[in-house]
Amino acid sequence: MLRDLPVVLCVYDLLESGGVDRRAAPQHQRRAWLEALLAAHPQPGLLLSPLLSGDSWADLAIQRDQARARGVEGLMLKQRHAAYGVGRTKDVGTWWKWKIDPYTVDAVLLYAQAGHGRRSTLYTDYTFGVWDGEALVPVAKAYSGLTREEIAVMEDRGCHAEDWTLVQVAQDFDPFRVRRTHLKGRCALGRFGGEVEVMPGMTLGTGIYDCTLVACQVGNDCLIEKVRFAGNLIVERGAVLFDIGAITCSGAARFGCGLQLPLGCEVGGREVPVWAEATVDAAAMIASQRGDHAGIAAVNAAVESYVKALASPVGWVRRNALVVIGTDTAIDGVRRIVTS
Repeated sequence: MLRDLPVVLCVYDLLESGGVDRRAAPQHQRRAWLEALLAAHPQPGLLLSPLLSGDSWADLAIQRDQARARGVEGLMLKQRHAAYGVGRTKDVGTWWKWKIDPYTVDAVLLYAQAGHGRRSTLYTDYTFGVWDGEALVPVAKAYSGLTREEIAVMEDRGCHAEDWTLVQVAQDFDPFRVRRTHLKGRCALGRFGGEVEVMPGMTLGTGIYDCTLVACQVGNDCLIEKVRFAGNLIVERGAVLFDIGAITCSGAARFGCGLQLPLGCEVGGREVPVWAEATVDAAAMIASQRGDHAGIAAVNAAVESYVKALASPVGWVRRNALVVIGTDTAIDGVRRIVTS
């Protein structure tokens, strides 16, 4: 096996050479030193990491899409003049791991096992399988609860939960990305890494900071900061919620659909039911047919059926949404917020 698949060490940076600490040197200089060192001392077990470049984001995106074919998870973008940062600090260097989107698979849940210790009353360990002809073949196991070490890290950073066993996390969850946050009820937290743009030219690290979350699901690479209260929300990947007093969904949200909107008030008013795809022309047609009682009743019945299908017990913040409003605001039952 070693002959057919030899083991090599892929090297990508130089931290020290000749007894001198090189971490403070810029990235491009450390790379030049590394290339010179390997050229002077070639070793079959040392492989220099490939250096990629692009003239635009579009060029880099093409190379990122080719990552899976190369057996890697994406691109690592590094600022040429950045020093080598120690630990999770970003004050000296800027790196960004630009991952490719993962594949999805339709699988069957085969087993659900109870956890241990604090999680002994919650099923947190799952085994999944796929069909191979007429047989179900186990292919993966998943664990959704926080480890004791992760809980300790979060508590050390000012976080607390009513019941930690109700908090589920994604694979590769980073507990250092959640600070001074209160979690209540069943909450699911995604994977946070890198930064997200909050305004043109300004980025902030993803994660959850200074918040209270109640029964919320937070997707990968979101930034939720200074949100005093968020309840019954699904926050999709890449969304930003910043400096908000309260954003909630109470009960079965209809997002304004089904309300009766009075039109033509100067001639007695004609109530028209509201639905998401309603147009001015459709509303005008309904309002003009006030004498068609059977038709109006049919429209109201159709909208009521529409509303029942639409009603949601949770609110949604869609993928890559940006909500920056102010701590004195409260948002409840809103279908869409747009920039005017």
